[in-house]
Amino acid sequence: MNCTMQDAVLGALCGLLGALESSAATPSQESEAHAVLLSALRAVRANPGAPAGNAEPILGSIDAIIFAISPTCKTCPSPCGNTSVRDIGSLSEDPATQPARQKLAAAVLSYADGLPQSPSGAQLVPLFRAIMALGYAGDATLYESCFQELMP
Repeated sequence: MNCTMQDAVLGALCGLLGALESSAATPSQESEAHAVLLSALRAVRANPGAPAGNAEPILGSIDAIIFAISPTCKTCPSPCGNTSVRDIGSLSEDPATQPARQKLAAAVLSYADGLPQSPSGAQLVPLFRAIMALGYAGDATLYESCFQELMP
């Protein structure tokens, strides 16, 4: 994988959110998924530009909860995050959107860092929406809308 830790983890978190959305996770699994998500984002915030290889333990934790929630994710031909290697930085999009995308990625990390250890569902919704927006090629308007939800 030739990407940053930030791109690899955000791509993996798209998979986690996809599993949560498409499967019947138990309340315990949801709580664990939320804890893994926040832990992963806080670790990335400490060193977002690190090589993706530094994220292997984090990616292993994310994969474990994904496969617990939705075992079929192991064989899915269309992984959430839009790439099989989870490098969301490799998504093809207009270079003009890159500043808005980078601004949103930084806001995701900052927002997650400011959340309590057990955030409410209402606190998580804008975070989930922003992560999913980053996982699929979008436009500057989408990124700005998600940014405004995180940082009003």
